[in-house]
Amino acid sequence: MLTALFIGNEHSGGTIRNKRIAGHRRGCIYLTNLLVCIFAGICLSLAFALPQAAAGLLLKGELNAAPATTLLYVGLSFALMIAFTALFTLIAMLCQNKSHTTAGCILLTVALLFAGVYISSTLEEPEYLAAYSYTENSVTVEEPEQKNPYYITGVKRQVYEFLQDLTPGGQVIQISEMGVKKPAMLAIYDGLILLLMTGFGLMLFRREDLK
Repeated sequence: MLTALFIGNEHSGGTIRNKRIAGHRRGCIYLTNLLVCIFAGICLSLAFALPQAAAGLLLKGELNAAPATTLLYVGLSFALMIAFTALFTLIAMLCQNKSHTTAGCILLTVALLFAGVYISSTLEEPEYLAAYSYTENSVTVEEPEQKNPYYITGVKRQVYEFLQDLTPGGQVIQISEMGVKKPAMLAIYDGLILLLMTGFGLMLFRREDLK
């Protein structure tokens, strides 16, 4: 929770208030913190991924996908990280209690992941349940193929697919399983999350009473 801790420390230490006293505009403070957190997130991601990749190559490991596909998922991972950072920055800049900010970011992450798992598992339900047989009292009983009652169709399925692509939790599941069907849309949705959350955060932060 780099964003929560970094911005939370600025609140608790009075740094943001001092920046305002020094004449810095609230919009510049907000955007600077957002950019710093994004840059730090990219650096930490690279610091985690590059040593693993180097160790894998030294141990003669092989990629499970084509280089272009691997780069695509790396790009999507960075875009998703930026979207998450925008959400966390919104919370951290509006909540002046560091512990509350950290708890809020953790709870938001858990909620988004649970929502992503639920949506993905619902969409993965098969349309038909396979036929099977079992033996009961020395008698073999055969059950034919049946329609799956949990399989969703029509508009409801379209809504679930939209939410799977839009929500960060749904994107996490798709990227982790390398099962992204519309990579361009995921990048667009991440950009929309960044713009909307930043715009909303700037509007509220300008009205925030800094202690």
